[in-house]
Amino acid sequence: MSVIMLCLLMALLFMGRGLCNFGWQEGENLRQYREEMRLRLAAESAVETVWGDITDYESRFDSLSDGQKIDLSEQVAVRDADIETRVYALRKVKKVYLIACAFQRGTEENDILESHRFAKGVIEKVNDKEHYKWLGWTD
Repeated sequence: MSVIMLCLLMALLFMGRGLCNFGWQEGENLRQYREEMRLRLAAESAVETVWGDITDYESRFDSLSDGQKIDLSEQVAVRDADIETRVYALRKVKKVYLIACAFQRGTEENDILESHRFAKGVIEKVNDKEHYKWLGWTD
């Protein structure tokens, strides 16, 4: 009888340990998801900031030749201190791609593998008018 109870106790111990491990893993997944969302939203915010101030950049976009890019990172300020954002404008054919990359530096985990997220918006110059039109998000 005591051997059976000892086996049941060991089985419960291993199931409890598995449950604790599962809970820890879910917490880690939630932390990673939250970090990725912060980075994605920072990148999208940077693209939308450039689009919101499009009148400041129209002359610079017009001077781009096909395949040329310009760095707009100095003009876009990210309010989160631990997230760094880079923004570029790239002309391909008749469209201008606004590309932002947000990444987080300064943590021990990120020294090994730096997580980052991209956001890419497309704008196009309207032929009969002198302004750009937002075409949406792209990959």
